[in-house]
Amino acid sequence: MMSELKVKLLTEAEITEIYTGPALRHFPADELKPLSSIKALYRAGCYEGLGLVEQEKLVAYALFIKLQEQTTLLLDYYAVMEAYRRNGVGSTFLCKMKEFYRDRSGIILETENPEYAPNEEELQIRNRRNAFYIRNGAEFTDIQSTLFGVQFKILYLPIKERREDDRVCTELERIYKAMLGDTFNKCVKISRGAV
Repeated sequence: MMSELKVKLLTEAEITEIYTGPALRHFPADELKPLSSIKALYRAGCYEGLGLVEQEKLVAYALFIKLQEQTTLLLDYYAVMEAYRRNGVGSTFLCKMKEFYRDRSGIILETENPEYAPNEEELQIRNRRNAFYIRNGAEFTDIQSTLFGVQFKILYLPIKERREDDRVCTELERIYKAMLGDTFNKCVKISRGAV
């Protein structure tokens, strides 16, 4: 039985350690930003990380892009450490995350679009990931995005309030622009359509 799990705000050094360690196992190379971008966003006050810990041992992590002028966050990276998977830790962390961010409107989620899965195994992984978020209160939007050639479906996890898709789309675009600056127009495509 696991002892009490706690959420802690991660330092820049802890985010760097995660990003250059476990994140390399947990995310495809084409989804990992340059570390310099993460550090620049952190130093500008636009990046934040939460760790779920058990007696100071990292159990799961979530990295966010946040803008001071809006109350939504973008979940940039989210993973449970391998030894803690398949026992409800992911759902527990989402619940604790919503409590930590109780003053925020909600969290925007990007998940790899199942329609573009290269094979049956990847399709099942993507569908399971979406089902996990839906079970935990997230809702599909009609928004899709493409970043650096990777296609995503956009979900919204309400915390303080639900948001219309138009507003989620506007807030997502602002986050992408803050994240990518001058490269936004070359690297990002946002589209709308039925789920």
